[in-house]
Amino acid sequence: MFGKNLLRKICRVFHVNAYYKNEYGFKMIYGKKTLVGPDTSGKPVVNVPVSELYLGIDGLYDEYSHAGKAVKDSPHFGLIAASAKNDFTDCPYLEMERTGKLDARDALTRSKERHLAAFRNSLKEFESGDYKPVVFYTVDGKKYLFDGKHRAALCACLGAAEVKGVEISPGEICSEYMLKLAKEIKKHPEKYQKQKSLIEAVTAEKQR
Repeated sequence: MFGKNLLRKICRVFHVNAYYKNEYGFKMIYGKKTLVGPDTSGKPVVNVPVSELYLGIDGLYDEYSHAGKAVKDSPHFGLIAASAKNDFTDCPYLEMERTGKLDARDALTRSKERHLAAFRNSLKEFESGDYKPVVFYTVDGKKYLFDGKHRAALCACLGAAEVKGVEISPGEICSEYMLKLAKEIKKHPEKYQKQKSLIEAVTAEKQR
């Protein structure tokens, strides 16, 4: 634990990312000041059926990965449902977040109060119709979420059939992490069958 905390501090000080493997998959400690994502400005906002959206790349081994799960079957949906009831008794999301079994990020600890505050704020935005569209990409005819898993889960939890979204190409989310994950998957493809085709589509242009 001391070594991991020291590495986090070094990453923050020098604004770099660190990559490592643990028992759950290929992870990242994020230390850069800004995260540059795909540019969605000028792209059309469309209404996307929530039932057609799935979770994308998370870097976790197959036994832990949520890649390919429908929004209603995601841990994010469970968190929204728990927040709506203010009852986190049966909410696996919190344990996944705390241990690092949620996605590629390092383990996080967030209070229930923080999750409740985020839920209430998102609910207000959704009810006003003024919420940030989700961002998704398509691989083999399926739509995968890049950004907005909690927003999509909120729409699903409230019974909305559609959510506002912006589509990007798979290559637009290719990052340093994705390229390093691609190399890791080539070494151990048997551990990443759920997301092997996704990472190939995302990194295809940079691998040429």
